[in-house]
Amino acid sequence: MASETPPVTTTPTRATAWWRGPWPAVLLGCACYFNSLPNELVYDDESQVTYKTRIRSLTRFRDLWLTDYNKSDAPELARWQADRDLLYRPLTDFTLAVNYALHGPPAWGFRLGNVLLHGLTCLLVWHFTRRLLADATLASCTAFLFAVHPVHCEAVVYIVGRAELSVAVLLLLGLLILLPRGGPPNYRRTLLAAPLFFAALLSKESAVCYFPAALLVLHATPHHGARRRLGWWLAHAAILLLPIALYLPLRFIALEHHLTRTMYSSLLNPLVGADVIQRIVGAFTVLGHYARLFLLPLRLSVDYGLAVIDPRTGPNAMTWLGIAAALGLSVGVAGYTRASATWRRVALLCALWIAGYFLVSNTLVLIGTAVAERLMYWPSVPVCMLLALAARGAWRRAASHRRDARGPRLVGAAAGLLILAALAGRTLARNIDWATGLRLFTTDAATFPHSAQINGNAAIDYLRRALRSADATARRQALEQADRYVSRALQVYPDHFAFLSTRSEILAALGDVEPALELAKRALALNPSDAGTHANVGRLLQERGRYADAVPYLEQAVRLVPDELSWQMLLARALDGAGQTQRAIEVLQRVAARDRTNWQARRVLADLLLPRNPNLALPYAREAYALHSDDLRVQLVLAEALLAGGERREGLELFRKIYAGLPAGHPLRGQIEQRLASASQRPATQPSDPP
Repeated sequence: MASETPPVTTTPTRATAWWRGPWPAVLLGCACYFNSLPNELVYDDESQVTYKTRIRSLTRFRDLWLTDYNKSDAPELARWQADRDLLYRPLTDFTLAVNYALHGPPAWGFRLGNVLLHGLTCLLVWHFTRRLLADATLASCTAFLFAVHPVHCEAVVYIVGRAELSVAVLLLLGLLILLPRGGPPNYRRTLLAAPLFFAALLSKESAVCYFPAALLVLHATPHHGARRRLGWWLAHAAILLLPIALYLPLRFIALEHHLTRTMYSSLLNPLVGADVIQRIVGAFTVLGHYARLFLLPLRLSVDYGLAVIDPRTGPNAMTWLGIAAALGLSVGVAGYTRASATWRRVALLCALWIAGYFLVSNTLVLIGTAVAERLMYWPSVPVCMLLALAARGAWRRAASHRRDARGPRLVGAAAGLLILAALAGRTLARNIDWATGLRLFTTDAATFPHSAQINGNAAIDYLRRALRSADATARRQALEQADRYVSRALQVYPDHFAFLSTRSEILAALGDVEPALELAKRALALNPSDAGTHANVGRLLQERGRYADAVPYLEQAVRLVPDELSWQMLLARALDGAGQTQRAIEVLQRVAARDRTNWQARRVLADLLLPRNPNLALPYAREAYALHSDDLRVQLVLAEALLAGGERREGLELFRKIYAGLPAGHPLRGQIEQRLASASQRPATQPSDPP
């Protein structure tokens, strides 16, 4: 292929220069995502925003900069902390902390931060393409395509995608510094770029791809006749390796003396546990899914785990597409052997794609997920450049067969606008899918009905909706929907403890306690270390009146997660039902001491202490009443404690107040009348001596 003839340049007007610059792509990129701002916290957003208390302060240096990304001190997540995935992304946490400092917990502010970062990325994509390919038209086409492509929805709309956005911005800034406007690169530029690459590593581990990308960019810059010696390359490589050398010790400290992640799930990545042949086939299948997402992004999903990808079934259409993509990449990289400037551009872009894709490709190294759309945010930069190159090449071939190029130019412009409009429309529609967790999971379950994870998540969201519903009919309908989705998940993965545990909770809420108990025990056999399942078995045994049997399960749950006070409340109830009332009192006293707002623990404590130590019962009853005076049980316990503690007048007044507030026909009115009569006819009870 012959070298390209340089295009004839003309001096553009100010308006023309603006339209050919980066700002239209920036504005379009932001506009495509503004309809996502009202969305709720979805999927892992809640654990990363609501329950990550360290982002509520910019001054908690060690918590922000030397802590595992997934570590949380929230009691709601305590049961999951032992098995959490070990990741180190302190700069991502810091950006979330900046968001929190500016606007507090509302989700729209975090999403706006993502949208603005996407706009900044579009700006940098334009400048990077312009400098790398030396063509403003290609830069505009690339930036427009990057701005609207639906494969970026997960990275931009999902608050967890902040890591991908931060990495892309920092990598682009670093590579732009490496690329001189004119003349060869030098050590000063490499030294200036290194801190940006270090910051990218602090945003996400996959930023380690900066090293081969930087070497490729250095290789692509003009030599100006001076051959680069081995020493030149070694010196630049040493400078570029400094960020990794600084990053690894920090990661080792933050991850509590670990360097690599420790959690791999076959549910999220079906290649875990696959044999060699299945791994090879699976790697091509993964590449095929990414190729489809770039070329025809109609079917999008938050999960591509089991059984969207299943290495046990052998090759499928995505596998063959992946093989075709791999062959295309091989041909593209071989362009380095050609003299054509176009082929060498293609080779460079293919090599940049491979550098960004390798760590998430599940080829030699497995990651936590088989396919994730957000992982393509940075690698899509060279892909968009390749697509822009291909589009311009097709247009030039079409124009070369006509004397008048005006027609092909108009047709090409119209086709480009239609493609951009279609991609932008798909992006806008996908943003709406992310409005709520339930909408996202049910939509994706319709797209990929065999996905175990999506069906399981839909079941959990329906279960939550049911438990929040005050309407009995709506509650039952939500529970039945939840059972339908979790049953689909169990068809794909029948021995997954989380799905079994979820179905157990659903059946218990539907009133099928015995089947729920059997499922909970099956889940516990599969994962004996899960504190939540121990608690679930104990709760179900209590509902069957088997208090003594429930005690060991609840004790184990509390032993595994001491901070979960609701399980300690369950344990106290089981101990009391099993006749171990003194132990129940001790458990409740610990709960009351740790949680000053727990009125339920204080009410039950006062009730249990009344016949044993009225003097000790009365303070707990008063505290419960101060915290929740509207609860009838709290009022009755305080009235009895006042009488038993010698506060006869105050106790009688409270009983009269309770009686006056009860509607006619209430079953307690007769009992309170008798209690008032008996208390009025005898002197106040003397306080008992402490035991």
